[in-house]
Parts: sequence; C-alpha cells; structure tokens
Amino acid sequence: MYTHPVEDPVYTVTYNGTAIGEDISTLITELVYTDVEHGESDTVELTCQDLDDRWKKEWLPDLAAKLHVTIGYRDGRRLDCGDFELDEVEFAGGGGAGDTVRIKALATVISPALRTKQSVGYDQTSLAAVVAKVAARNGLTARHDIEGSIKIDRLTQNLETDLAFLHRLAEDYGYAMAVRGGFLDFWSIAKLEARPAVLTVARTQLKAFCLKQQSKEAAKKGEVSYQCPETKKKVLGSCTEQASTGDTQRHLQRVPSEGAARAQAKAKLHGKNKHQADGTLGMVGEVRLVAGINLALTGLYGLDGTWHVERSTHRLTRAGGYESEATIYRVRA
Repeated sequence: MYTHPVEDPVYTVTYNGTAIGEDISTLITELVYTDVEHGESDTVELTCQDLDDRWKKEWLPDLAAKLHVTIGYRDGRRLDCGDFELDEVEFAGGGGAGDTVRIKALATVISPALRTKQSVGYDQTSLAAVVAKVAARNGLTARHDIEGSIKIDRLTQNLETDLAFLHRLAEDYGYAMAVRGGFLDFWSIAKLEARPAVLTVARTQLKAFCLKQQSKEAAKKGEVSYQCPETKKKVLGSCTEQASTGDTQRHLQRVPSEGAARAQAKAKLHGKNKHQADGTLGMVGEVRLVAGINLALTGLYGLDGTWHVERSTHRLTRAGGYESEATIYRVRA
C-alpha cells in the first residue's frame, strides 16, 4: 500500500536570465521535465492558461529564448533541470475550456554543423580520439570514460550527420551519448550499471509500478567478425554473459579492428540481454530520480534488487502536485 506524506513542491523558471516563476504562477497548469540517458535530448514543457491572450501578444515567446528550470521542495531539495532552448510553441483553444499555450524546450541545441551530413575517414586512431575530434569540430568539449584499448584501424563516416554518427558509435560500443550545453558526454553504460545505488525505493513509496521478466530474447554469447586489412583473414570477436537460456547472437559486419570487434560483441550482447527484467515505476516527486543512476527496490520480494534508470520524468500539476516516473531495468538481483 502506498504511504507517503504530502509535501509542498516549488519550481523556478528563468527566461533569458529573468525569473518568471511568480509571473506565471497563476497561469501554469503543468510543468514536465524529461531526463534521458542516451540518444535523445532532455526536454522541458510548460503548459499555461491564456485566457486574456497575453501569450499571443506581449508575452509571445521568442523561439531563440533560453530557459533554466529547477524543481524541488521548500526544504531545499532541488533538481537543477539545466539550460534549454525553445523548440516549439503550441497554442490551443475551443471546447469552452479557454485557450492554452504549451512551450517545449530542448537541452540539446542541434546546431547546423551537427545536422550537416559529413563524409570523413578516420585512420589509425582510437574511439576516444574520434569522439574528441567530432566534439571539437562542433565546438563541444568531450567528457567520456572510453577505454583506451578500443583502437581503430579504419572507420568511415559516410554521408552521416555528426549527431547520427556519434549515436551509431555509442550504440555499437555500449556507451550513453548526450549533448548537454557545451559538452558531449560519452559514458560507459556498463560502468554506470556497476555503480552503487544512490536511492532506495520501498514498495510503500510507489504510487504505481509495472515490472516484467522475460527470457525468450536472451542470448549467452555474442560474436562480431573482423577482417584484417593486411591478411584479409576474418577474426572473430566474442563475449559471453551468464543467461539461463539463449543462443549465440551473431553480427556479420565490418568493424575497424579486432579490439573493436570484441568491444562491439560485448556491447551488442549486453544490449540484447539487459531488458530481461524491466518496467516503469511512479512515486511522489523525488529529485534524486534522474537518468543514469541506480536505485535499490525493496519490498517486492523476487523483484528486489538494483535497477538502472534509463529515463525519468518529473511532472508538476495543479491537480496532482509533484510526481516522478522512471523507466528502469534490473542490473543486480
């Protein structure tokens, strides 16, 4: 049974450096922040009433504007959602409920350079060096924990945008990639999963949950082939994981080195198996529930253990107060 005291949430919104939280406090009906570990931009959305049309006139949002948002409680617990740039503004009305405006902003600013298709060759290098080079090309600072052993003989970016290329590399090698502010983050998912839980969530704290277990998609072994450019001989990179059931997962594809083949085999096998136990949960607003952390679930018996957060959503509404939701998968029983 869900039991948790009701607390008074607070938020701040800054528009181009000016605090507007008090100005919109009687108009805002929903504030939603979504935090994503890999492959998508973090977002913030504000929905406000527009009964007197001020949002269409003197308050008409500037699509070049920047927002900064925090969510938390009056006792000082705060989640700094970060900096965002407006992406779209939607006006709606009709049905007798009055007009509304929905403002959506993205944490990832997709510059023209990131969106431009490139054809580039990378020779006798490493994964870390490639990521750093692409980051520098776009005026970003790379932050990563890429293993130095992942060497690359030859890698081709063929008519791909830098954003798509980076996403492909992250998927191939098992990293979480995100562009936030002036940084390009490239963190090992396996290392994130190995960290201790920073939050313990008991069954009594959950307002809702949906967790499932499955084994039909599991694999015990992963293989990726590599053809040596000098000898033309095919070399097999492989990796095994403990699994109660499953076969060998094979990928016949061109990879840039033998070490890369092993790294990709490990990443692809882990990517296939990591969702054997996964699901969603909802609870009263929790500022520590962010993408990339591990949490400990208790009071669910066979489902207890350490779970990794892939995505979190923080929602403030007039009717429901502050609630947090997360998409999770289990990393340790």
